[in-house]
Amino acid sequence: MNAFAPTCQTCHSTWYTSFAAFEDNVINDPVVITKGDPDGSLLILYLEENGPGSVQMPPSFFDPQGDSFMDMSDKGETALTVQEIRDWISGL
Repeated sequence: MNAFAPTCQTCHSTWYTSFAAFEDNVINDPVVITKGDPDGSLLILYLEENGPGSVQMPPSFFDPQGDSFMDMSDKGETALTVQEIRDWISGL
């Protein structure tokens, strides 16, 4: 949970009020995460820039260069890589 916070908490602050909130809003929300299936998880789709619509995560205003999470991850600018998040979801 804490590894997501530096990148995600700015917009999703209610997810980080407690571990229970993170579980409710992320881990146990089948719209966000399909346990054991990163390719079927909306979180991964957005982080890899493949989500529905034209939404980028994080929004382009978050990063001065307008980078997506995937771009920032590739540059080593995130606490977690996309692959680490994929692995985490696979293990749920």
